[in-house]
Amino acid sequence: GMRAKCVESGIGDIILYVGGNIVVGKQDFDEVRQRFLSMGFDRVFPPGTPIDRALSDIKADLGE
Repeated sequence: GMRAKCVESGIGDIILYVGGNIVVGKQDFDEVRQRFLSMGFDRVFPPGTPIDRALSDIKADLGE
């Protein structure tokens, strides 16, 4: 998974975000979300997510 690669490379245990058009073709986003969460991402945003939503989640994750 992505998280293991980050730790292995020395980056450490960081918060990982992914979003937008992250798969090819139309797929059920709940399945896509689960796939990316299992890769080690902390948050997975669907295409068209408003930037305010992402920023709100980032602030919450950083404890602001």
